[in-house]
Amino acid sequence: MSLPYESDAEQSVLLPHQSKAVDIESVIRSPDPALSPATKICSRRDALCSYFAIGSFLSVAFGLPASGFAAGTRAGGASRHVQVVRELIAQMSGADFRMRVQAALILGKLSDSQALPALKRGLRDKSLAVRAASASALGIFGDPSVLPSLRRSLSDDSLAVRQTVQTSIEKLERIQRREFRARASAAFLVKLSEVGGTHGSPSAWGAASQASRRALERLNGVALLRPSEEALESSRRLQKPVVLLRPSIRSLTRRRQVSGYKMAAKVDFLVHEVPGMSLVGNLTGTAEAQSEEGNLRRLELDVVEAAVRSALGRSRPALEAAALRAKA
Repeated sequence: MSLPYESDAEQSVLLPHQSKAVDIESVIRSPDPALSPATKICSRRDALCSYFAIGSFLSVAFGLPASGFAAGTRAGGASRHVQVVRELIAQMSGADFRMRVQAALILGKLSDSQALPALKRGLRDKSLAVRAASASALGIFGDPSVLPSLRRSLSDDSLAVRQTVQTSIEKLERIQRREFRARASAAFLVKLSEVGGTHGSPSAWGAASQASRRALERLNGVALLRPSEEALESSRRLQKPVVLLRPSIRSLTRRRQVSGYKMAAKVDFLVHEVPGMSLVGNLTGTAEAQSEEGNLRRLELDVVEAAVRSALGRSRPALEAAALRAKA
């Protein structure tokens, strides 16, 4: 079958890899360290880490129902995501404050709306470290609906917590202002679901989720819905068509080489029209990274983010096709 949209462009994105040790908090808090502003297309091969963003393959199969193999492969990944989120939410009530801090930071990166009540409860935790981590996580989560809860925490007894709360409030207020402008001019809305797939760690899922939101926010004429907003209700309230994107890490491989490590990632975004939920298209991005350094966690996050950028960099035609079907 002939596909309306197809891109087989190939580009090499060469970036120096970060060699310093990265703990979990710095991984979660860092929005995109040294990657997004410094990304450049070139042919040089003298960097420690080479990214090969092999374009985005846009396949739009009109009228294909959301069933069969694609839906089946998503089901296992989605259920694993749900299980992990539930475990992290339960960990937020555990006895060890360090585990609660870790859970809060990962949940903030995952941006799953099911985690919002637990993160808001974390603002009242007996441990100031957990309260600060929850405040930071809510800022990373990027959903302005939590602003009232954060503002109530401006009276926290701890100066460190209050400062973290204020930082998150300022970030979410900026997001809220961008939202207002984007929704006024957007031709359609995009709802990003949780990251599925049977590959990668929760940190990798979080990296994929955050990279996806950043990439979509850069698209002109598109407004991204909040994690807490329902697609159908938002379409009716804002009177604009909604496109649903369901991301999945399809593969994440690592190989030991003489000079270090090589890692490859593949991500898919299933494109659905709302409310019919027909599968309108698929966006695929792949990336490879190799490094002489041994920081495998940072390497994993970097290659996942590069694959997301590969998939969404040329996503506009597929999104517009889904929006047109949603209008019909």
